[in-house]
Amino acid sequence: MENLYNELERILCSEVDIHVAVVETAEALNKSLRENNIPEIIVFTQRHDEQICQIEKLEEQRIEYGILIAKKLGMKTKEPKLVNLIENAPSSFKHRLGDLHRKLTKAINDLSKLTVSNQLLLENAMSIINCTFAFIKQSQKKFQPYGATRKTSSSYNAFTMFNRTV
Repeated sequence: MENLYNELERILCSEVDIHVAVVETAEALNKSLRENNIPEIIVFTQRHDEQICQIEKLEEQRIEYGILIAKKLGMKTKEPKLVNLIENAPSSFKHRLGDLHRKLTKAINDLSKLTVSNQLLLENAMSIINCTFAFIKQSQKKFQPYGATRKTSSSYNAFTMFNRTV
């Protein structure tokens, strides 16, 4: 039984470390979004994706070990909750697993806040881009492109941008 709890502790330590790294990546992404630094946005997005894959693998392992521990304890839940496993852990593991659980919960809460902020920044950026293209498209109906020799008609479909017909 101790081996199972040792492995669960190892998995939780790894999860906490990766979640802290994801929070750092999300903070850096947030800064890059505010500064409109496209190369950094790409790098941090790729790093974030890699970290999420690591988290998914660790969660699968945690669930697997959680099920094994629950069976040994005689619990009849399909997928036991981490809190229940910690409550039923031997006293030598309770404190350490509880600390890891609190750290993991804090990291997830921090990540949630940063994710919402990043999502709002991206939505605002997309809104600005959409408004810009709508403005350009709407302006083509009012004005004939520079250098055009024929009169503007409703069937004229060219986009004009910066004295160029696209």
